Amino acid sequence: MVIARDRINHGYRLPKIIPGDVINLGVKSTFVYGIFVSLQTAILYLTAYAFDLPIFDLHHLLLNFNETIDMFFANSPEYMLMFIFVGGLVFYFTTFFAEISLARLADTKKFFAAFDFMAIWRSIKIFGFRKYVLDYTSLIVAIVVLTLLQSVNLLPDILLDNLWEMIFGFLIFATQYLGIGAVYCDIKDAEIKSRQFK
Repeated sequence: MVIARDRINHGYRLPKIIPGDVINLGVKSTFVYGIFVSLQTAILYLTAYAFDLPIFDLHHLLLNFNETIDMFFANSPEYMLMFIFVGGLVFYFTTFFAEISLARLADTKKFFAAFDFMAIWRSIKIFGFRKYVLDYTSLIVAIVVLTLLQSVNLLPDILLDNLWEMIFGFLIFATQYLGIGAVYCDIKDAEIKSRQFK
């Protein structure tokens, strides 16, 4: 979160790490993200229940597809595809607001600023809904691609395989937090420009 905040303020290098700041933002961001994940999980569980499917994690289903493909044949393929479609939409929209909420938290350091959805909506409107969707979607696609690459086991040695996972784990982390910082930096710049023209 400190990295995201630094990028929001036009920083391009690793910021000075202050332990108290890291812990404060870390705890707050864990709660914010946890609320969005809980909402996502509840909707997916209700969806799985409605389709009479066993409760499972959509992320695990899709990222370990070679291991979970049997679930398609053990259950109704139509319901499984509908669940994946609904789950994809739920994942997209909850993450859509989670990312900007985390960016607002990083910028303001205030927990409840992350849930000020009226202010979030105004910010997106000023920035441009289409531009935000494009920027945000490209960030999500990059994270998903990196996550898929991280889960590929190409290297024969366990040590090299762990090194592969660590490198991609770092890339995922950097892409997510630098990405949300960069997008929110552009949003703040658009807000400043709109105030200047009033």
